[in-house]
Amino acid sequence: MSSSDSSHQTSDLRLLTSFYLNNIVYYIAGAASVVFVLSYFQPALFRIAGLILLLLGIAIVVDSLLLYGKKNGVNAKRETTDRFSIGDPNKVTLHLDNYYPFPVRISMIDELPVQFQEKNWLRKAKVESGKHYEIEY
Repeated sequence: MSSSDSSHQTSDLRLLTSFYLNNIVYYIAGAASVVFVLSYFQPALFRIAGLILLLLGIAIVVDSLLLYGKKNGVNAKRETTDRFSIGDPNKVTLHLDNYYPFPVRISMIDELPVQFQEKNWLRKAKVESGKHYEIEY
């Protein structure tokens, strides 16, 4: 295997591991499944269930093209001091830049050291197109 094959596989793996479906996708697919089951008793529902799945598939493809069509749609950077002091406030700043032509909703998870005694650190933000956003903690 050449190094270009290896880097291509790494790139493909990174793309697959960054692909997450929202819960609403599973709810819609589940609803389509229920309509498919009901179509056994009412055959006219079969086309409706098929249309629901087709529209869901199209929505996923369009969303994926919008998200992965741009190389660096969202850029994130963490800024900290050189060293943290135990017991003293330590400033951390997260810088986000949105280069997409549309606003994005972002959920940020920062895995903090155990010594910070804060579990499940999660922040949500809406970043407008072409804007910079900062979170400080």
